[in-house]
Formats: sequence, structure tokens, C-alpha cells
Amino acid sequence: MEFPRYWFLATRQLPRDITPARVAAWGWSNSSPFEAEAVANQRVDGVQSRALAGTLQRSGQKWYYPRTPLRECVIELISDTSGQAALLTRNMTGVVVLNTETLFIADIDVPEWAGGTAPAKRSFFGRLRGKPEPPPHSDEDDRRHPALATVRELVAGRTSVGARIYRTHSGFRVVVTGLRGADGWPLRAGTDESRNLLQQLGSDPLYVELSTAYRSYRARLTPKPHRCGMEHPPRPSVTPGTAVENSTFTVDPHWMSTYDQAASGFATCRLIETLGALPSPQEEQAIEVHDRLSRVGTDLPLA
Repeated sequence: MEFPRYWFLATRQLPRDITPARVAAWGWSNSSPFEAEAVANQRVDGVQSRALAGTLQRSGQKWYYPRTPLRECVIELISDTSGQAALLTRNMTGVVVLNTETLFIADIDVPEWAGGTAPAKRSFFGRLRGKPEPPPHSDEDDRRHPALATVRELVAGRTSVGARIYRTHSGFRVVVTGLRGADGWPLRAGTDESRNLLQQLGSDPLYVELSTAYRSYRARLTPKPHRCGMEHPPRPSVTPGTAVENSTFTVDPHWMSTYDQAASGFATCRLIETLGALPSPQEEQAIEVHDRLSRVGTDLPLA
């Protein structure tokens, strides 16, 4: 995981007959703003050279720039006896994200569930009042979904491995505990072993790419804004040529207040099954944060 403290945005103006007219690149550092500036200048010089040579690639509607660490504001460090266990960040869409190098997390999308808002389980009081059953898929139906077959095979074949299976708005989230790589250490994000296992479990391809590129397992803990009637927050303004700290990427406070109120009526996932061995105390610490902030155990609709 890499969430640098210092950032610098460098730009270069190109001749009028060159497209794009201007190029930009970020630099970053955990040591100093001066190092961030040096990295930015080195990177933007490379981008400028490719633009002048006509070799700057375009992807969709955006010009391709080399990957940078995620520009997300770190809001909490979760530590254990061995040091840093996980980080909570807030991304550019305003949601809180759990980041961990060693707690294996896979998001598995089910395409037919992608539309609308996933309903809540009917509560005890709802049953007393005679409310109709809301979900087209009960937890029992979800547990039998073929997308989870590989998860069961994984746990069944390893006595030290466990899994927590959650229903999300558009699929499943699987937290696998006790996994070890070929080196005997916890299976770290970004390794070939991790990537292969994510693919075997049917994880979302974009998630696989992000996990590999950023060497981090990530789990969204709060609802997507559009699912609770919100627009994305305005992006923080950064002046090119000026060093800034990570806190610059904090989401607008007014937007946050409105979002928190809108999101209070939703959960992000619902635990539907646990399999195999129990998690270690270190894994349990991150899981507790995940479940609490995702509002696991409530009857709220999923968003």
C-alpha cells in the first residue's frame, strides 16, 4: 500500500501543433515536498517527450499517463502488535475504503443484480406486522449461488483457512482468512499468487487490476453516493507547481455532512455465511472495523 504524504502537480505547455496542448504529471513522496516536486518534474518530462515524439498513448477520452499511487485522504490507521494492519481512506467519490496488504478480500459481481437497490432483510418487527417478504433472493438462495462454489472448494481443501461471505448490492464480498503464500507468509496483495486466486474466485476484473497495481486489497465500507441519491463530491482544487499534503484530498465538509445523512439509511453488505477456520486476532481487528462501518448486522437496504 502506498498513500504518500506529499504531492506535487507539474505541467508542461506544448507547441500549438501538438495534441494535447498541455501535459501534466503528479509526483509524490513520504519524505519531503521537494522530493515530490523532483519526481513530478522527472515524470512530466517523460510525458512531454512522448507527446513531442507522437508516442503518447490515448485510452478512451483520456491520454495515458503512467500509474501513480492513489490520491486518497488517509482518515485512520488501524494498527496491531506487528505494526500497520490496515488503512481507512476516503476516495474521490466520497466513500470510505478499507485498505490492507494481507487480509484477502475479493468482490464478486453478479451481473443480474446490478440494477436498483438491494432490499433489506425483513426484520422481526416487520414479520409481526405482516409486511411482505422483500428480497427476491433469501440468504439461503444467495448461499447456494454458483459464484460461491470456488470459495467453498478453497476452504474445504485447507484446514487453516476460513471465509466470511457477504451479500453486497450487486454480488458478493468474500474475506478469506489464514491464507499463506508460497513463502509461508500471509498472502500479500500484488503478488502473482494473489492475482491468480482473485481471478479463480471470479473477482471483478477491474478490482483484480487495482489490487495488483496498488498492492492492496480494498473494500468499500460506505454506500456509493448515487445509490443514496447523491452526486459525487466536487474534486479538490490543486494548483500546479505547488506542493500539497495528503490532507488536501479531503472531501468537501458540506458534501460530507449531506452524504452522511443520506447514507445513514443504507448498509454496504450483509454477512450471510462463515466457513472454515476462525480468523487470527490481527485479521479479526480489520474485520471488526469492516463490519462496523459497513453496518453488517442491520436490516438496512444495501447500497
